[in-house]
Parts: sequence; structure tokens; C-alpha cells
Amino acid sequence: MPPVIARKKRNPLLYILGVVALVIILLVGSCVAIVGVFSGARADLKHIELAETHFQAAKNDVEKASASLDKVSGDNPASVSTGVAAATKNLRDGRDEIAKATAAVEQMKESQGRTDYLNSLKAATVTLDALQDLVDYVDTASSMASKATEAGTLTSSANKALNDAVDSGNAGKYTAMRKQAVSAGTDYTKAALLFRQAVALDPSAGLDKAAVYCEKRKQQADIVVRMAEEGKAGRTSAYNADIKKQAALSKQAQAVGMPAIVSDPNWAENRLADLKKKIEEASKQADELRAKALKEVGFSKN
Repeated sequence: MPPVIARKKRNPLLYILGVVALVIILLVGSCVAIVGVFSGARADLKHIELAETHFQAAKNDVEKASASLDKVSGDNPASVSTGVAAATKNLRDGRDEIAKATAAVEQMKESQGRTDYLNSLKAATVTLDALQDLVDYVDTASSMASKATEAGTLTSSANKALNDAVDSGNAGKYTAMRKQAVSAGTDYTKAALLFRQAVALDPSAGLDKAAVYCEKRKQQADIVVRMAEEGKAGRTSAYNADIKKQAALSKQAQAVGMPAIVSDPNWAENRLADLKKKIEEASKQADELRAKALKEVGFSKN
């Protein structure tokens, strides 16, 4: 198994950011602009106009959230934290505006238009909540990708050190063999821990396979350390027996397979599919109900 994550695959965080930016625009682009030609009671006109003002403010907040994410760099953890924090505030402000719009509409007289408008605002809130879930996942994905990338670098370094150790052993350089095998074991241990931490953030990435790979290779490195000591002491039979043992562990490591995040080019998109569907459905419902409500109370599209 070659170094995990270090392979030239598309950066999962950058792809997730792209998906989020695309999906978040769904709400921005779908907000219809409607102005008043009112045929109902003057009091209801006042409430509708106020609700529309807050709805427009919510739309602006979503646009700001999108802009905040646009500034995020997948290679800069601080940038991710800043962007996520800003987008979270923007979406929270958007929910507050929807709540104010709801309070305004609730003061209208009972009518089908009032009911439909309130239901559209509920759907808009669901959309904003789903957008927040996406933004939250950017933060999770950032941490996961950071740990996996660091672990991948350590794995690559450990693989080289272990290969060098075997070469040194074949050349009878047992002191160098031991030093290189110890270095490999240390890096495998660190990499396995980071992969396990990444798994805890998102098990669906399949990085448990990478952790198992490193753990198997760590066992192999430990045997190679022992082989160096056996070679230096002239214990040929023990050395030859351990050659088979370390070779078996190497095969077991290679057989573990690739994590889903590496082997599946559609992993990131599939990971976000449910959230995308929720956003699309709620946004569509909000638009349809709101347009229907405004028509029922006497507003018309500009």
C-alpha cells in the first residue's frame, strides 16, 4: 500500500468547499424578488412589507456566508476556521431575520396566504439549518484532511526508512539497519495515531484501513529491529526465521486496501449527498410556498 493521502488525488477538503459553495448558492439564487401591488388590508400590507424586508436581509446573509467560504484555503487551517466562523455568524443572522419575518407575518389576519407564507419561512429555516450542517462539515473535513495528510507524510517517510533498513541488512550494515527500522517504527506509530484521530472525525472516509496498514508495518519494523540485533550477534537461524515473519506482515499490510476517501473519486460528493438533497428540497419548497402566498395576499412578481 503506497503512502496514504500523499497520492495525487484531488484534495477532499478543496472539493468539499467547492460543493458547499455550489449548494449554498441554491438558496441565494432561488430567492425571488417580489414587490407590492396590494389589494388586501392596509395592516396586512405593512406586515408583508416588513416580512419581505427581513427575508431580503436573510438572503443577503446567505450571500455573505458564501463569500466567507470563498475566502477559505484548503491548505490553511486558520483560513478554514476563520471562514467557518464567519459563515456560521452569517447563517445565524439569516435565521434571526427569518424569525423576524415570521413574527411579522404572524400578525396578519388568518388566511391561506398567511399560512403559506409561514410554511415557506419554516422551509427557509430548514434550508439555513442544512446549510449550517454543510458549513460545520467543512470544519470537520479540514481537521480530518489535516491529520490524514500529516499521517500520509509520516507513512511515506516510514516506508522509505523501512526499505532502507532492509537494504542495510542485506549489506550486513546492522547498526544502520537498526537505526532505520527504529525510525520507521516511530513514524508508523505516529501515523497510525493520526489516522485513528481522523477516523473519529469521520468514519465514512475509511481511514481505519490506513491506520491498520501503519499498525501492521509497525509490527514489521519491530521485527526488523530484532533482525538487526540478531544479525549483529551472528544468530543466523533466528535472523532467517524473522525474514519470513516480517515478509508476512508486509503482505498483510499491502492487503489492507485503500481508504474510501482515496479509492473513490466520488467520495466527497457522496458524503454530502444527503445534505445537498435536504437543502435543495427545502429551498424549493420555501420558494414555491412564498410565491404562492404573495400571490394570494395580492403581491405580484416585479
